Amino acid sequence: MSEANRYSIIGIFSAVLVFAIFAGNNLIASVFASFSPATLPRELRLGIDAGLIEPESCNKKNLNSTCTRSSFAKKLSTVIEQIGLAELSELKALENAGIMEKSKKKTFTRKQAVEAMLRTTMLLNDKGLIKISGGKISNYRDYRVPEKYSNAMAMLQQKFVVRGYPDGMIGAERRLTNREAVYFLYRLYEMAATEMMANQSDKGIRFIDLALNHPIMDSIKILTDAGAFDKIQLKPTFDGDALVSVSEMTGMIEGIMGRNQQTIDQIRLKTIFATEKQVNRGQLALLLEYLIPVSELPDSGETLTYLDVKPSCPEFNALKKLQTLDVMLGYEKNLRAGEKVTWFEAVSAMAKVLSLKADAVAQVKPDRLAEKSDIEALVAVIKEKKARVRQILDYKKPYSR
Repeated sequence: MSEANRYSIIGIFSAVLVFAIFAGNNLIASVFASFSPATLPRELRLGIDAGLIEPESCNKKNLNSTCTRSSFAKKLSTVIEQIGLAELSELKALENAGIMEKSKKKTFTRKQAVEAMLRTTMLLNDKGLIKISGGKISNYRDYRVPEKYSNAMAMLQQKFVVRGYPDGMIGAERRLTNREAVYFLYRLYEMAATEMMANQSDKGIRFIDLALNHPIMDSIKILTDAGAFDKIQLKPTFDGDALVSVSEMTGMIEGIMGRNQQTIDQIRLKTIFATEKQVNRGQLALLLEYLIPVSELPDSGETLTYLDVKPSCPEFNALKKLQTLDVMLGYEKNLRAGEKVTWFEAVSAMAKVLSLKADAVAQVKPDRLAEKSDIEALVAVIKEKKARVRQILDYKKPYSR
């Protein structure tokens, strides 16, 4: 496995989405018309990226169906191969390595799944890929952990890979479902990949669900250098299809402003977000404008291309400035302001604004003594800002599809 992809080779699906966002709005519209990863639980969403399940299989009927022994082995092989043991890519190889017990039965229980993961953890420890920390274990009402698995189980419990039910049981003899198989195995992969990444001497920013040569990594580096991640806690996974929360976006804005020793306009941020918990596209436009002081960019005079954005909309002026920087949000002819945005879209748009802002500002007139026209322009700017605040305060209902 190449060095660039050592931690993960699961960014293909994510790359397609990023390409869709910037290569053609019709493409992204068609992709999301039938499937939206953001609506899935985290393990399923990232399980798709990891190759543990296909998007079309993420329906209730399939997820609740029984996972066969061969299907579990195939998923487990995928995880092990991505971690770095390509030689264990088939059921027979897993049996010979002692990971999967030999059996003619097609069914597979939760107990068998857990013990296969315990043996996998022990193998990864023996190969020096991870280090089992050990610790205290918790037994279950219907399953007592064998002594030989105690250290491995302690690690899986501490990392929340294996979780029991509130009644103290683990459902040991229950047949494993496809949903449970993906949950178990994605958590196992995340635990192992995180441990491996933490042991590397190169501590540059990385995510276990993104290859180092993934196209979004360039945007992430721009935001990192700008201070966007100074105020928020990054997770081991980028999870680009997840929706961006208001607290996360606020933290990124504060990090960027703080890095540049600029004052944060908390009232403006609170006005933009109101009571929202997740950032929608209209709010993203207003936040991107926040990174571009009003006086820095002249009006290009171009007509706004969005058909669903009127001059009275709160984000109208922000979109005009973004259009000057050639930053377009949403779809080909529609913004869909009320639609929630993902990390892929938010990070890509923010990085483009930050990278283009300096060039755009450099084209404005050089420093000189203020003239009467400058004072008049400043007064006009202040009036515009007051009008904008009033528009936002009067804005009740977000736009939707």
